[in-house]
Amino acid sequence: MHTRNPVACPSVALTIRNDTSEPMVLRDSALPEGRWVLPPPSSLQPGEAATVAASTGDDLGIGIRLTYSLPGGARAIFLAQTYRYGDSSVDGTRIEPDEGYVVHTQIDRRFPHMCAHYSVSLLAPT
Repeated sequence: MHTRNPVACPSVALTIRNDTSEPMVLRDSALPEGRWVLPPPSSLQPGEAATVAASTGDDLGIGIRLTYSLPGGARAIFLAQTYRYGDSSVDGTRIEPDEGYVVHTQIDRRFPHMCAHYSVSLLAPT
């Protein structure tokens, strides 16, 4: 019997921080090729951070999409993908519509165990 080495299974860990003055509420999550290890919280209060993690038995990689609503009808869309034959990326992470909020991203580790950080904050007035 062959058992898969869990260390060799690709994974993604995201830390999401709400640096706004209002709660963020989970509206949607997508994990097409894996399973949640730490599922996304239903909401993030102001100043709160949460870690979301997923893994897959597919040694080619994994991708995640989370959508949180913000006051005023805006949505924070968080994307993370890490694949063997490509780069790890947070491309597509954004605020829609782009009114009053900004999301900052940082990738600390890449394939096979990606770690990324996201921070949503209010746009500074110009």
